[in-house]
Amino acid sequence: MSSVWPVCTPSPKTYSGGLGIEMSLCVQNVLWKTSGRAHRTKWTGRKIMPRTEEVQWWYDAVYSTVQLIPTGQCTSYGHVALLLGYPQRARQVGVCLKHLPSFDPLAPERHFYHDQNVPWQRVVNARGGISPRGDGGSGARRQIQKLRDEGIVVNDEGNGIAEAWVDLGRWGWFPRRNPGEENSESEQEED
Repeated sequence: MSSVWPVCTPSPKTYSGGLGIEMSLCVQNVLWKTSGRAHRTKWTGRKIMPRTEEVQWWYDAVYSTVQLIPTGQCTSYGHVALLLGYPQRARQVGVCLKHLPSFDPLAPERHFYHDQNVPWQRVVNARGGISPRGDGGSGARRQIQKLRDEGIVVNDEGNGIAEAWVDLGRWGWFPRRNPGEENSESEQEED
């Protein structure tokens, strides 16, 4: 598996991305380098985030925590961030899920985490709402259908997708600590 990294030409504008990481905003050509070969593609206004160790850790932590949400239950972006010890990073949880790779049956080992093994649909906003994505509603409709397939009741009366929501009192999953973390000996003694 070769690494892929983008190089913006000419020099891109940069801004802070909230994780203390500089992000590039490339409005010209992007040069993709893969295994010594370069490919040019025209991108406009697309954010390119270099995957530093900190960023890669964050993405992996979000994906592994979302995998712990049981079938038939939902949680919020903010609660995932809280379980990871960064309650102020709810939006970054959404960014990670937005960039969750799709499963590629022709290259199944390409991505360790992908949309077939990370139940992204189980994460909703703090009010239980299905967040809009700016794609004309197709992503929200897909999320609603996936939740209903798990037996979760999605209320979408009224304005349809614009007001689709899940009753977190009934379908919510809000553990006090991340169930994926190992317990220390002192915590085990208290239980």
